[in-house]
Amino acid sequence: MKVVGAADEALGKLPPIVQCSVWVMSGLLCLELLLRVALVSPSAQVFDPTYGSRTLPHARIIQSDEGYTRAITNSDGYLDDEATPTASGRRVLLVGDSYSEAKQVAPSAAFHRIAEQYGADIEIINTARGGWYQPHYLHWLGENASKYHPDLILIQVNDGDLLQFSTGENFRWTRDEHSAWAMRVPHPIQPTGSSYRLRQWMMHHSSLFTFAYRRAKILLTQEEQRLKHKFVGVPEPSSSDSSDAVEWMRSLHAEFLRLGVPIVYLYIPQISYDKTPAEPKYPDSWRMYQEFASDTEVDLLDATEVLLNSFAESGQPGHGFHNSVMGGGHMNARGHLAVGRFLATALRERLP
Repeated sequence: MKVVGAADEALGKLPPIVQCSVWVMSGLLCLELLLRVALVSPSAQVFDPTYGSRTLPHARIIQSDEGYTRAITNSDGYLDDEATPTASGRRVLLVGDSYSEAKQVAPSAAFHRIAEQYGADIEIINTARGGWYQPHYLHWLGENASKYHPDLILIQVNDGDLLQFSTGENFRWTRDEHSAWAMRVPHPIQPTGSSYRLRQWMMHHSSLFTFAYRRAKILLTQEEQRLKHKFVGVPEPSSSDSSDAVEWMRSLHAEFLRLGVPIVYLYIPQISYDKTPAEPKYPDSWRMYQEFASDTEVDLLDATEVLLNSFAESGQPGHGFHNSVMGGGHMNARGHLAVGRFLATALRERLP
């Protein structure tokens, strides 16, 4: 008690501006510790010269912007267990975007873990990375697939992939001398400005700064969209804008087959749960994937029906969270469970 009293007395002798600064810094430190322990970890993203960014290996991930998760990345920087040198059973290599990365649910609730539980000796190596789509997967698999020795490659796709095809995001498309679509890989340039370096340093060392920066970015994006809709009348983007997407996917599929491993696609759609009955949110996208699958060489697992059936039976949507938007965004634990069980059955049939 005497020590505390002495500290209070010493603090009281300081100028008011210094006292105020001490209290503010103490409050910020407490907030930093609270966020770091419970709500958000410092950013684990670093620049990658091929893909723009990647996640650090053995990084602690706490995410509460949409759903909630606490996890540690493996030695390759992915949200999964370490891959064993040799397959413990039938090995599946999963590539996908944030739907498969599953930062919104507990690691044990992700659909690939559910599929392993119900899959009877099926091992799924999850290498999904948010923001990626099929061109990323092809480029990454060409460099990395062989080290995992997969018996099957599972490519997760969704409605957003078609929008990325139509905008040419990350990759550019040109026609070669045979009028076939060819993919050109960009070479990201790392920003070098002092403001960028300061921001990256702060995000890598402070949960408070990371939390504030991400929230501000979300709010600014939402406000920008609101103002555009109000004054310009810009319609919501549709994931089915690209008339060439099916042709692009087929060109890419021919390249996937060159890997010499069976290829299976898993389509996870968005669902309009507010409709009666519920239905795919982007029916044109669904039809494009069905058209793509009409090729006899394409093995497409369509999770639309299992998500609709899960909602019909429970009345609870398979997408959305209480801290974001119910019925939209990424899959919640219920959606992952439905897709995981569906996937386990499909993989058992393909890997007897």
